[in-house]
Amino acid sequence: MYKRVLTSWAAAGFLALLAACSDVTSPVDAQPIDITLDFCATQTPVWFAYQNVGEAGWTRVIPDVSGTVRFSAARRVAIAYVLLSGADAVTQIIGAANTELQAISEVACQDESGAKQLNGSVTGATGSQLSQITMFFASAYLPSSQSTFSLTQLADRSLDLIASRVNLSGTTTQTSDRVIIRRSQNYVNNATIPALDFNGVEAFSPTTSAVNVSGAVSGEQTLLYEDFFSQLKTSHVLFFSQLSGNGSVVVPTIPAAQTAAGDYHDLFVTANSADGSSFRGAESYFRNPPSSQNLPVGPAITTNPQFTTLDETPYVRLRMFLAIGANSYNRAVNFEFDQQQQFTSTQWSVLVTEGFYNFNPTAWEVDMPDFSGTDGWQSSWGLQTGSPIDWRVTAYYGRPALLLGADPTEGEGIQFAGRQALPAPLQAARAGISVPLRRSVVRR
Repeated sequence: MYKRVLTSWAAAGFLALLAACSDVTSPVDAQPIDITLDFCATQTPVWFAYQNVGEAGWTRVIPDVSGTVRFSAARRVAIAYVLLSGADAVTQIIGAANTELQAISEVACQDESGAKQLNGSVTGATGSQLSQITMFFASAYLPSSQSTFSLTQLADRSLDLIASRVNLSGTTTQTSDRVIIRRSQNYVNNATIPALDFNGVEAFSPTTSAVNVSGAVSGEQTLLYEDFFSQLKTSHVLFFSQLSGNGSVVVPTIPAAQTAAGDYHDLFVTANSADGSSFRGAESYFRNPPSSQNLPVGPAITTNPQFTTLDETPYVRLRMFLAIGANSYNRAVNFEFDQQQQFTSTQWSVLVTEGFYNFNPTAWEVDMPDFSGTDGWQSSWGLQTGSPIDWRVTAYYGRPALLLGADPTEGEGIQFAGRQALPAPLQAARAGISVPLRRSVVRR
């Protein structure tokens, strides 16, 4: 994936379908904008193309030796790219306003993983307490009886180290009560990290914030997370709880004196239906959270999306329709598909913003594009007939650039909701048939 998060989106018949819509309500620039997208070395696409609204066909762009692609984006533009892992293919499609892509343009990619391993030890946890140590996305969880750890598959660059001592409350809640932050650490491979001591002078106690959760209903499984992202993007869980319903929850936060520019807290609440058919939630971002804040769960999407088969050759293309109602989740939508075959996996992600869709929608309707005439495209990367296709759809209210990997601003938030139909996935075998599908909910 691109940079931090880059999810995905769609176009060709997609562009034709949307080109006649009225003026866009999101900020756009009528003049073309030069876009530079830098992909990590381990995630450079094997195929990349873009299409400006009003132009015929897709234009392929070959990444340079650094994994960077450059193109000129009109006020509404779609991009598509393919990532390969062995025989598994992931196709990501994005339709956006050029200003939304500009928010992630010319941002250098930071590799997420590598071959580096680091070893270390920790003291200061007792009884049922756990020790949690993270660098970027590598992490170790230790019971108090264990003092040594290893972090593996680390990128060979400077990384922030965050460690916390975790108190457990039954099986439903974990809370950090002592934290250590070491910034910009760049040890050689197989080095030993200086010992971590939660009772030592570098450890500090978190401050707290009262989070007022509302909007959840009886029967939903409601989960609350509090993550801290450092300026070098180490992600560390400070708090987790399975809630019994709405109410005020006290969460630990990093004191202002211990934060740096580029740090932020990510409060995340999600409510999942008992049968697994729907989910909804909210996120809120702060460098220095207030002493009390509200985190309302967004309203549910109450109707299943509809899927109509547009074509089966040279690969399956679907029309996707999701009703959302007026002024609800009208900033972006993401349709995700997963097809498992005997030895391979094929995934598609189609993400469209209001800025591309070109008006304030009460329903999203998006067609999968036909890439078959575009230079370098291989139809084997597409969904195929004969095997089930699992899906998930998520609609958003919030700044779409956040979904692409742009850094949040202080106090910014987003609401989301989605559906997954049960029990049977789409067989994708007959044209013109609208069929609900299914996929399990996972945290974004």
